Amino acid sequence: MFNQPEETFEDLNSSIASLDLNDLPKPAEAERKLSGIRRGVFVAYGMKSLNFFVDVNESLAEVQRTVEARTGIPMDNQVLEWENTGVLIDGNKSLRDYGMMSGGFCALSSKDA
Repeated sequence: MFNQPEETFEDLNSSIASLDLNDLPKPAEAERKLSGIRRGVFVAYGMKSLNFFVDVNESLAEVQRTVEARTGIPMDNQVLEWENTGVLIDGNKSLRDYGMMSGGFCALSSKDA
């Protein structure tokens, strides 16, 4: 048979105690689990209207990136107001975070304007 030394309960316990969960790889903080539920976000900018379909769990920074690509306004200079409520959009939040599971309307302005 095999001539391996038997491990005692104490040996196993001490090897488990040496495990450090901080050594495990951490997922990226920006990583979100998408729901597959997409809703319309309408962004009014001057006389224009931009329309997007966004996963309700997706960061609204994705909307800001697309707005930047379509309008030329850098993300840092964008001011997005949610549904004329005075609430300014935080790009780190999602539609779900704002309770807007059915989508919504934003007014876009620029900090430079």
